Amino acid sequence: MTKQLARVALLLALVGLAFVPSAHAQQVGRISGAVTAQDGQPVAGAFVAVVGRRNTALTGRDGRFVIANVPPGTYALRILHISYKEAIVREITVVATVSKLSADVIANSVGNSFSGALKEVKGIDFIQVGVTASAINARGFNSSFNNRMLMMEDGRIAVLPENGLPVGTFTAIPKLDLASVEVLIGPGSALYGADASNGVVTLTTKDPLHYPGAAIEVSGGSNRYMDIQARYAGLAGSFGYKVAGEWQSAEDWSNTLYYTAAKFKETGVGGKVDWTSCVARGIGSLVYYTGDSELSFT
Repeated sequence: MTKQLARVALLLALVGLAFVPSAHAQQVGRISGAVTAQDGQPVAGAFVAVVGRRNTALTGRDGRFVIANVPPGTYALRILHISYKEAIVREITVVATVSKLSADVIANSVGNSFSGALKEVKGIDFIQVGVTASAINARGFNSSFNNRMLMMEDGRIAVLPENGLPVGTFTAIPKLDLASVEVLIGPGSALYGADASNGVVTLTTKDPLHYPGAAIEVSGGSNRYMDIQARYAGLAGSFGYKVAGEWQSAEDWSNTLYYTAAKFKETGVGGKVDWTSCVARGIGSLVYYTGDSELSFT
């Protein structure tokens, strides 16, 4: 005789778990639980599959299973066993992981902007498009012109109005003034709109109340690369203020065109191309604190 699998035995652990946010957080979830018969006894050797995907698992002697590497989304589970009737469990939600990079992680990252720190985030494809410029994509959506990953700065949408692309390394915020960067990999359209179909990158700047004082950073490298950043913040009664800026310069990578055995350097108007890349950016804020609220002008 076949016995009906008890669906109620599938524990709440079936809901996808988001790992603890960190610079090395995985950008996938997992589905775990236990399969038991109607009498409460664990069912060993049951085949558990995510409908529409190749993610599967077999239950152990205690009836428990874990299905790893499941992307965010809502799924159904199919449970099969030679001695039992098939069971379907629907509306299993695996949530997306938010990876958070702290100020210390950002400060110790390579490069002049926040984008270098994103190399440590799983699920991100990093594209270097120049000595001082870069672009990111959610894995599987490779494009140096990615307009489906929304960018936000202190809760404000940061999009270039000319083409709908994220501001990216064109942000006015120097790396020295970043308190954190949060990255959501996967569809975020339900909360953020159509521009977040591949994910969301959120920049949070340093508040003068929690990050007062002065700081300066100087770095250099090959290709005549030089970068200097400075920040100063303080408090005056109920007011906080800050100013931060950056200047950088580098000889960008030149382009050489190859035709059969000959090679030609790219030329511009007047026969010469200026490959020098210079960037200047800055930000300032005046903040009024009142109780648990604040009013800020940036």
